[in-house]
Amino acid sequence: MKKSVIGMGAAAALAAAFGMVAVLNSGGSPVQAAGTAPSLVTVYGNASISVTPTTAQVSVSVNNQGTTAQAALNANNAAANRVIQAVEQLGVAQSAIATGGLNINPVYNQRGTKITGYQVTDTLNITTTAAQAGKAVDAAVQAGANQVDGINFTVPTNIGYQTAYKQAMANAQSQASAIAASMGERVVGVKSVSSMNENTSPMPFEMNATAASAPSTPIMPGQSTQSVSIKVVYLIGH
Repeated sequence: MKKSVIGMGAAAALAAAFGMVAVLNSGGSPVQAAGTAPSLVTVYGNASISVTPTTAQVSVSVNNQGTTAQAALNANNAAANRVIQAVEQLGVAQSAIATGGLNINPVYNQRGTKITGYQVTDTLNITTTAAQAGKAVDAAVQAGANQVDGINFTVPTNIGYQTAYKQAMANAQSQASAIAASMGERVVGVKSVSSMNENTSPMPFEMNATAASAPSTPIMPGQSTQSVSIKVVYLIGH
């Protein structure tokens, strides 16, 4: 398993989890019989928890055609501005609306031998709360967006990881204690703890089709899974 770099949120979560067993080392080196050194045992603690996404990124596009590139661009700009204003009226900050792409492409006749016009596509990425994602889609479509490219849900990194790390540490502790007991020993300290990986598996809602005109579009964020794995080296002895 490849070791990963621990981010600030993960480091804090791991530190909190490590506090569960830090008391084992509070007295310095574990007390052993004269001439006896503690043994080492390495275990991997794992934990996964489900969390409900709190943030959504809604990606919508405005498409328009014109006989000239400028005419198509002008029409598209007007529609895109209406979409931005409609979303802002929901309380979405302007800083949470970003241009995801702007394309101008020629449109050819059926034979592909002559340019008959131009098509402009302007994609907007709107970041809002998961609860408001449906309203954002409705507002954007009503204002002129004619394509919904996708909706992705995310959760703040530190929401689930602190709990996951505590559970992973408890899992590692349980394994180490079982191993020590089978040898007639006990866990007397912790030598090291390291994070092996972190992984968030979201459950995104995707709709790559022309948006429907139905009001109050139901969008369910579902849940995502946050998983962690840690490597812990324990000291075991009498």
